Amino acid sequence: TVQIPVPCNAFIGVGEIADTITTMLKDVSKAGLNAILTLVETKNADEQIITMTESVNDRITAAAKFANDAPAIIAIQLPSPLPSLVSAARAASTTLPVLVPVNKGELASMGFPPDRFLFAALDVGASTSVADVASSDSEGDRMKMFYHENIVCIDRSPIEYLDCYRDMPVYVTSGFDLAVDNCINKDDENFEDYGQCNRFDETIGSGWWERHRQSLASRQLFTYSKGLGFSFSGWKLYGDDDDESIGKIDSPEKLLCLRDVAAAGLLPPIDSIGNSTLNEACLNGPKADFAMGDKTLAPTPAPPPDCGNGWWNYTINDCSYWIPPPPTPQPTAAPFACPSCETQPLSTKYMVSAALVGAVAALVLNWLVKKMFGRGDGYSSLP
Repeated sequence: TVQIPVPCNAFIGVGEIADTITTMLKDVSKAGLNAILTLVETKNADEQIITMTESVNDRITAAAKFANDAPAIIAIQLPSPLPSLVSAARAASTTLPVLVPVNKGELASMGFPPDRFLFAALDVGASTSVADVASSDSEGDRMKMFYHENIVCIDRSPIEYLDCYRDMPVYVTSGFDLAVDNCINKDDENFEDYGQCNRFDETIGSGWWERHRQSLASRQLFTYSKGLGFSFSGWKLYGDDDDESIGKIDSPEKLLCLRDVAAAGLLPPIDSIGNSTLNEACLNGPKADFAMGDKTLAPTPAPPPDCGNGWWNYTINDCSYWIPPPPTPQPTAAPFACPSCETQPLSTKYMVSAALVGAVAALVLNWLVKKMFGRGDGYSSLP
C-alpha cells in the first residue's frame, strides 16, 4: 500500500495536481499495489491554515468522490478528526473507507457515530515532544532508546480498546520506524537542536544499537499488528539507487526506510506475525544495559586461596594471620614391616620323639607326686 499526500484543494475542478495523481495511480496499479489518499491542510492567501469553513467541506467531498471512482485507491485520510469532515466525505460515498487522524493521547476519547467504514489513523511517531528526542550524551542516547522500547508495548491497550469497545479499528499510518529522534529534519530552518543528532556515528557498527533496534522493531511489529494494519514510514531515500549501500544504516534517514531496515536484519519477517517468537516480544522488558553500551567491565581476579582464620595478603602474596596457626607436624619415619620366621613342616620322626619325651616326663612327674604326698599309705594292694 502506498500513501500519497495530496492537498485538499487538488480535486476542485481539473488541475495539474489531479492529473499527476491520476498518472501516479496508474503506476501504482501496474505494480500491483493499492493507494491511500492522505489529504493535507492547505493555506490560503494570508498563509493561515484553513480550518472549519464551507470550502473545506466541499474540497473533502470532491476528494472523496475522486477516490471512490479510482480503483487503485482503497481509502482516504482526512486532514483532521472533525466530524464535519467525515460528513463531507460521506456526502460523496457511504462505503468509501475513511481514516480519521489521531495521536495516542486521543485514542481513548474518540467518538463518532457507528460507521463500519470509518477507521482511526494513528500517528505513533517518537518525536512528538522534547522528552521524546532530547539527549545530551551517549548514555542519554541509549537511555532514550531503552525508554522507547519500554513504552511501545503499552500502545497495544488503546488500539485493542478502540477496536473492541468503540468498534473503530486502528490503522497505524505514520511513525512506524526505528528512529527515536527527529534528526531527519536537522537541516530544516526551524529545527530545535537538543543534542540528539551529535553522536549518530557512534551507532554505526555498534552491537548494542543493533540489538536494541531489533528489539524495538519486534515490539512495534507485535503491537501494531493488533490493529487493522500498519505502514512503515518510507520505502527508501529519494535518489538512493546504490545497491552497495542497501542495508547500511549510516544516516538517521535510513532508519525510516523499510528497504534498508529489512536488509540490515533489524526487522522481523512480516510473515512472523502471530508466531510464538513474535508473540513473546512484549513478554519481558528490554535489557537494561544502557549504562555500559558496547563497553564491558574489566575482568575481576580469581578468588584468593583459602587462608582459614586469616586472610590473603596481596602485598606479600601469602596468607596473613592475627594469631599464627600452629606449625605443621613433621612427617614421621617411613613404616617398616615386622620380621617373620619361616615355618617348617613337622616330620614323623620329630613327632615320635616328642611323644616319647612327653611320656617319660609324665612318668617322672607321677613318681615324684607319689613320693612327696604319700598317697599309697594305709591302703592294701588288690590281689
